[in-house]
Amino acid sequence: MSLDENPQTKVRKRIRARLERERAEDKRAQEEADAWVEDTLDSANEPRTTEDFVRSRLPSVLVSASEQNLTLDLAALLIFVGSIVGLITGALLISADPGEVAESSLFSGGSNLVVSGLVLSVDGAPVENATIQLETLEGVVLHVAKTTSDGRFRFTASSESDMRLTSEMAGEGRYELLISPSDSIERTITMPGAGKTVEEDDRHPTQLGTAIAVGSAIGILTILFSFFGFWAAWEARKGGRYRRVLGLSTLAMLSRGFIFIGPSLILLGMGLVLLSRRQFKDQWASGESGLG
Repeated sequence: MSLDENPQTKVRKRIRARLERERAEDKRAQEEADAWVEDTLDSANEPRTTEDFVRSRLPSVLVSASEQNLTLDLAALLIFVGSIVGLITGALLISADPGEVAESSLFSGGSNLVVSGLVLSVDGAPVENATIQLETLEGVVLHVAKTTSDGRFRFTASSESDMRLTSEMAGEGRYELLISPSDSIERTITMPGAGKTVEEDDRHPTQLGTAIAVGSAIGILTILFSFFGFWAAWEARKGGRYRRVLGLSTLAMLSRGFIFIGPSLILLGMGLVLLSRRQFKDQWASGESGLG
């Protein structure tokens, strides 16, 4: 500052400096206001629901697919095919041949039977050289054996039907036991005494009838659940009720078409339904935008 600067010049400089400070403060305040407005507008455009949040992060090709009718048609087709597989499975369960079931290893004892046991006299002593015979109920002899010195016997036979196990010894009487086939047959036989014959029935009732009834009931339920899938596919095809499609599809998965093939197809269809949610009339008509 020069020494000859007059007071009027000093005042002008002070005023000019203050005005510059005020302009700088106003500019900074305006910038802060503009930044706040921009942040507010950006937040308004951000996803407001879980669905919007997920959609905003999906690849553009999936977002585009979710708005196409073809995606919803494909979802309906997958649910329909999965239900068809369930229907076929149920029909196979109902039409199972009882004869084939009866011949299966589930109801037959198998071909290799290990027969063993102990023969005792009336007073509880082991019976040596007693004749042990295994035969079918029609009289076909399967095996003949003798008891050892300690009254025991053991042999292997082959049969898939009910049998008669006979123990006979002079002076000890005759003992007959009706048995069902199993992988292992072990019996303790007490002889009735000289001149006496005892016959007992130790056969197990077959569970074939029960198994067929249970299988048929499961088959009927399987077919019933598959019809829920047909209903779901129809609703999805016409873009009806979104939640109804998901609920019916969940029931359709219980049809268990070929164990996992049907449920997998239905589950994939449900995924496409979720992706195409906004195409359902009850969603865009009611203005719903949240998940569930």
